[in-house]
Amino acid sequence: MKKNQETLFNHIASEFEKFGEENYRSPKCRAHWETRKTRGRLEERIVYVAAAPRSLKETGQWADLKTIGMVYRHREADPNSQRQAPEPTSSRVTFFISSLPPKAKQVAKYVHAHWSVENSLHWTLDVTFTEDSSRVRQGSGPEILASLRRVALTLLKRDTSKRKMSIRLKRKVAGWSQQAMEAIILGS
Repeated sequence: MKKNQETLFNHIASEFEKFGEENYRSPKCRAHWETRKTRGRLEERIVYVAAAPRSLKETGQWADLKTIGMVYRHREADPNSQRQAPEPTSSRVTFFISSLPPKAKQVAKYVHAHWSVENSLHWTLDVTFTEDSSRVRQGSGPEILASLRRVALTLLKRDTSKRKMSIRLKRKVAGWSQQAMEAIILGS
């Protein structure tokens, strides 16, 4: 969840601050720890979950809301890595809501899978279409443009005529050449 849902964000942050005052040892709060080595870094991830507070459920804004969650991620360079430019150390906290029951291990698996897909898609959309810089914010515009970007991304990924080109370069070539654009759209 992002801070654009300010009320929800603050409500969940407040709930986890209360759990933090008890060192997350409240029987209402469950945790799952994971440590991974990937791409020259060590990542520790702790997923905390709790049953969604009644006050959030009663708003009716989130269908089937069952769980609120917090993820603490800490990344640092793997001392055994051969990587020449190690990633700097970082820590990050994010919050989420879910319709899954508040079972930390199960939710942690879904959160990780969701982030893998979301990060890949979002990164591609932002790098290729500079989606985060879009100034369209009113009415149906943002949803319509997001849908068009995803259709365009699907067409660009499906294209095999320009195999060694990045998605971004394929997009540029399609803008420069009517013939290239038609080949990408028609999949030829």
